[in-house]
This record gives sequence, structure tokens and C-alpha cells, in this order.
Amino acid sequence: MAYFEFNPFGNRSLVLKFECDECKHEVTSEDIDIPEPDYSADTAHDSQTDNDGYAICNNCEKEFHIVIYSTYGGGNGYIENLQEDEDCGIEVIENPEFYYEEQYDAIDSNRLFFNTFEREIENLKKLNGIKLDDDSLEKTLKRQLYVGVIASMETYLSDAFINTTLGSKNFMERFVRTFKEFKEKSIKFNELFEYHEKIETICKQSMLGLIYHNLPKIKGIYKDTLEVDLGNIEKLCKAVLNRHDLVHRNGKTKEGIDVDINSDVINNLISETESFINNIDEQIKQKTNEE
Repeated sequence: MAYFEFNPFGNRSLVLKFECDECKHEVTSEDIDIPEPDYSADTAHDSQTDNDGYAICNNCEKEFHIVIYSTYGGGNGYIENLQEDEDCGIEVIENPEFYYEEQYDAIDSNRLFFNTFEREIENLKKLNGIKLDDDSLEKTLKRQLYVGVIASMETYLSDAFINTTLGSKNFMERFVRTFKEFKEKSIKFNELFEYHEKIETICKQSMLGLIYHNLPKIKGIYKDTLEVDLGNIEKLCKAVLNRHDLVHRNGKTKEGIDVDINSDVINNLISETESFINNIDEQIKQKTNEE
């Protein structure tokens, strides 16, 4: 187990770089969100919040589980299955808070989120119709198209949810009342005005921090906030797992089996994704018209 420290103040997330203790290749973790400490706690210890993430060595495919802890006294964490060694040289790359505003500005500019989704899907359909003579290039193209379909779904889910929720006082109130992370916070009475003044910023950051391809969690949040039912997500959850293997395991499962992606697989995924998003968008339009 190897330990590290970081600065939680003014930073949105962090990325770790370190040397794999199995094959000595450099490993880069995913972008891990830094949780906000409980500033209402009486002691730094009691203010502790946590989050976890992962990293995968692209050379030997060893997986690393990462845990981070944030308090108003500072931040620290550990890489669970990395042997502690001075030579592993854990580098902590902190991403500053202003990234939130840049990310929000990009989402705010996409108010026609369904049209954006449709355009992207049409482009992916056209690319899927291209047949390359080189089998290796063909395989790479199909992988990228598969990942692109999931990314299009994720972009729609984030942009639709954030723009719709922030555009309605009623939706905002429901998000604040039902969001699990907010339920776990305690606020002192003399801090009410402070929180009231920055509630929109807190909501923005919380919404931007969500992982929108975590469909079970997103389904609950959509239902609680917008009263929109995402329906059956079983097939798309499996597709998200495939996407994980394509991105992080070089197209192989944990067992080392190649994930077979061809034109028919992509067409089926596109069809499933289109039906999924069409259903959601129709419900959002209905709910916003009722406002």
C-alpha cells in the first residue's frame, strides 16, 4: 500500500502517475473527483469525506484501487495494491476548481442537446458504413465508434439534466431535497445565508461531478429530480462495461478475451441508444411544458 497527500482546497479533482510495481511502466489513473469536506464539523477528523478511483497499467494490465480522503485540514490517500517503494514516485496532478466553470459553460451552450445527440449519432452511422481494407485499422475504427456512441449518450444525459434542472426553480428544489450527498451534509443555523447564496454553484458542481454513464445512479437522480423514467437500462449497462474494456483494457475483458466489435454490434448499440434517448427526451419535453 502506497500513500500520498494532496491539496483539496480550490481543486476539483486529481490524477495520479506512478510506476507499476509489476512491470515498471508508468501508470496514469482516471480523473478522481475530490469530495468537499464537511465544513460544519467540529474537528478536521469529523469533516472527513472520501472517494475512490482506479488505474490500470496498460502494459501488464494490473489494476490499482485508489482511495482519497478530504478534510478541512488537508487531503491524503493511498493506492491499495501498490507495494510501497520510494522508487514508485507517486506524482499528484491537481485540477483546479475553475475547470467547473469551463465545463459548465460548454454544457450551458448546448441547450439543443437532443439535436446535438441526433447529429452525432448520424455521423457515427455514416462512419460505421465505411469499410477499411486494413483489418487492424477496421478493428480500431469499430472500437472508437462503439466508444463514441456511449459518449454521445453520456453527453446527452449530462447536458439535458443540467440545463433542464437549472432552468427550473421546482426542479432545482427537488434536486436539493433528494440528492443523496446533500442529505448527508449537516449545516449550522448561522451558515444558512452563506449556503443560500451559493446554492446554485454547489448544485452546478455536484451535477458536473456526476458520472453520467453510471446508469443505475443517473436513473435514480433523473427520477427524483425530473420525474423522468429512464426505463430498462440493462443492455446499456452491459454496453458501458464493454466501453470500459475497450478504453482501459485495450479491448479485452478481465479474463483476457477480446471484445468483439463489428458493424452489426454498433448498429444494434445505436438503435438501443436512440430508443433510450428518444424516450427520455419526450418525457423531458412533457415535464418542461407542465412547468
